[in-house]
Amino acid sequence: MTKTKAIDIIGAPSTFGQRKLGVDLGPTAIRYAGLISRLKQLDLDVYDKGDIKVPAVNIEKFHSEQKGLRNYDEIIDVNQKLNKEVSASIENNRFPLVLGGDHSIAVGSVSAISKHYNNLGVIWYDAHGDLNIPEESPSGNIHGMPLRILTGEGPKELLELNSNVIKPENIVLIGMRDLDKVKDNLSKIIILKHLLCQILINWG
Repeated sequence: MTKTKAIDIIGAPSTFGQRKLGVDLGPTAIRYAGLISRLKQLDLDVYDKGDIKVPAVNIEKFHSEQKGLRNYDEIIDVNQKLNKEVSASIENNRFPLVLGGDHSIAVGSVSAISKHYNNLGVIWYDAHGDLNIPEESPSGNIHGMPLRILTGEGPKELLELNSNVIKPENIVLIGMRDLDKVKDNLSKIIILKHLLCQILINWG
């Protein structure tokens, strides 16, 4: 008898990595759209762990022109909590399905997984590479930096979450429409700008 796949749903309602309010509503919207019932129809063992507790949004601060990395303290808080939740799911032999939230949450989620698996591979579906570092980012938006942080470059406090960095040659970028020049040390990243649906179906 095949063992039922166990899945933990973890909400990460963060909007701090970019400048638009509303992406923090993503986990609720996805649940309302019927995610849990659809997963259970696939005979999966599904447990909704709820949302991690994120800091309240200070609207005035959020819309202000902040110096350096925007909403940095809040992003550290979110990713530290998410890292612990994802790691706990893996330790309990459950698959963590994280609902966001802006893309800065990838630091906490992927770094948690990389602690448990050597030579982890990452498939990154995004219009952007998210390979910036603070010195190269005029906006200071951390949602444009998570993949660079996961490869071992970036702000100290976020790097501390990532004890097992992702090798560039283990990363595939899919759907890029806006990608800055890739640094030499990241040149092994595989970039697929266009992926036909039929190819995706064939690959699985």
